[in-house]
Amino acid sequence: MDSSGKPRVIFRTPGWDDFVQLSCREIRLYGAENYQVARRLRAMLDNLVVSLFEARHAALLKELELLDRTLDRLDLLPDDLALAQTSDLQGLGAPIRDPRLKGPVTLS
Repeated sequence: MDSSGKPRVIFRTPGWDDFVQLSCREIRLYGAENYQVARRLRAMLDNLVVSLFEARHAALLKELELLDRTLDRLDLLPDDLALAQTSDLQGLGAPIRDPRLKGPVTLS
């Protein structure tokens, strides 16, 4: 601000949606074919939805929707698709868990 209180420099900074897109989109675009990448990305997004306040959810839910749509387009076998759509925070070999639940997720 100058001496009269008028702004002289505008410095644009990224917002929440920008950070979510930046951290998710390239990983999804280049890594979704590897179902373990999809599982870890979903686990991160699920965890953030559970952990953060509701005002942050829209961008996270959008990324989850895009992840589901990307996986649907891959034309995976049903068992592989079910696995790719399951959160996994620790990697393969860890129990399949939904962060909102207290027990393992049952795949049917």
